[in-house]
Amino acid sequence: MGRFLLLMALVTWACLRAQDPFTVESALQRGPPAVLAVTFRVPAEHYLYAHMIQVEPLQPSGVTLTALTTPPPTVRYDATFEKDLSTYDKDATFTYRVDGLADRDLTVAVSYQGCTESMCFLPQRLELAAGAAAAAAAAAAADDARGAPASTAPAAPGSWRELADQFEVVATGSGYKDSDAFLAFLRSGADGGADAAGENLLAAVFRRYGLLVALLLVLPLGLLLNLTPCVLPMIPVNLAIIGAGQGQGPRSAGLLRGAVYGAGMALVYGLLGIVVVLTGSRFGALNASPWFNAAIAVVFVILGLAMFDVLILDLSRFQRAGPTADGSSRSPMLTAFVLGGTAALLAGACVAPVLIWVLVLATDLYAKGNPAGLLLPLALGIGMALPWPIVGAGLSILPRPGAWMNRIKAVFGGLILLFAIYYASLSVRLIMARHGGTQDGAAVDGWNPSLAAGLQEAHSNGRGVVLDFWALTCKSCMKMKRTTFKDPAVIAALEPYVRIAVQTDDMKDPVVRGSLDYYEVMGLPTYVVLRPRSE
Repeated sequence: MGRFLLLMALVTWACLRAQDPFTVESALQRGPPAVLAVTFRVPAEHYLYAHMIQVEPLQPSGVTLTALTTPPPTVRYDATFEKDLSTYDKDATFTYRVDGLADRDLTVAVSYQGCTESMCFLPQRLELAAGAAAAAAAAAAADDARGAPASTAPAAPGSWRELADQFEVVATGSGYKDSDAFLAFLRSGADGGADAAGENLLAAVFRRYGLLVALLLVLPLGLLLNLTPCVLPMIPVNLAIIGAGQGQGPRSAGLLRGAVYGAGMALVYGLLGIVVVLTGSRFGALNASPWFNAAIAVVFVILGLAMFDVLILDLSRFQRAGPTADGSSRSPMLTAFVLGGTAALLAGACVAPVLIWVLVLATDLYAKGNPAGLLLPLALGIGMALPWPIVGAGLSILPRPGAWMNRIKAVFGGLILLFAIYYASLSVRLIMARHGGTQDGAAVDGWNPSLAAGLQEAHSNGRGVVLDFWALTCKSCMKMKRTTFKDPAVIAALEPYVRIAVQTDDMKDPVVRGSLDYYEVMGLPTYVVLRPRSE
């Protein structure tokens, strides 16, 4: 039991830990003297400890940094340290003189730690390549060399964030879209009308029928979360734990175990949904970790082998109360509750489209002062939990295992091993992508993988932009690249735009984290249409 509690605590911590809310940007202006600017973006109701901020040169060797400007901090009483400390509760930019750089590129290490009034995040250490300002200046110089009139050419901003401020969002959409749906989405962005937000089904129902009907719709949508690839292979294990033809008492016992299992599912889903809405975190960040996918693959291999009796796992012992061999007590209800919560975490890691719909609507309602929006994630968890009491009661009266059960075990065993192969291959692809290797054919012709370079191109030429936020872990994203984005009609409709594909697998990348926050991306895939701001 202790192992299950520890696993649940670690997975919960990993989900929250992945969501460091602060972003750091760097810009280098080559002199003489060369000047490095490091900007910390601090969300509302957050702050950074001034004494934890450090900037150190890494590459090339021999480079030194001398502080030029340090923004004045705010002194506040810190309950953790029980004394007054200097903090930054707004965006802060530090500048440094860089000596010994010459014409080489600069890499610096940036360390910091931030908090809210109720919690502190773990200390961070990032490696940043500085030089975006120099690249932008070089692009502007190239435009001048081609004869662009200096009096009419807009000034080139120095970072992706400054470039992003030169555009306005005219349409946002998410989830898989076939060719017709994506073309309609692009037309809404071109029109720039009130309906250009790319409304999903849940938002449309809320707008037309109100919150109560939207809540009722969330319940059946929650049922679909049991079919996500993170939860589906666990179904035979869950059945064994809540009672599936094992002769473990009357139907009421199975009903109770299933209800407790579902309660753990609903409660954890509701609580984590509230955390996401209140903090702007993302449920799916955990699934972007290659080590998470590798761990899931190992677990599924063990479970798959157990289905073929290569390994012996006595899951039915979780149904029996009383003392264990080592003298500790066993509670089948607590076990069912913990495993229900674990299933909710795994479903959240998969980031089903319905989850994106719920979180987008909940965040929008809460931001507009309607706290009832916080009930939507809980309703989704309740919908996910609905079948399990029925399953527990119904399966408690099934016949005892026999040849028929062995065949079913073999089917589930094969399915679990297939998922194990999928997650193992996904882990390998993520590691290769993070180390500059192949992206497994994920690139699509005409899409720029660099956010800064793509925005700079659009800014220089006065063109609109289509952003595609995607990841290797997102099956709908990969399907979009294989189908919709290769449709000739879609290719023709995208021609007037600068297309930028923002890969989000590495959540530690400051550009990835910053752009997801800036464009309020709740899940993947997400598409954003931008147009240049009018003067």
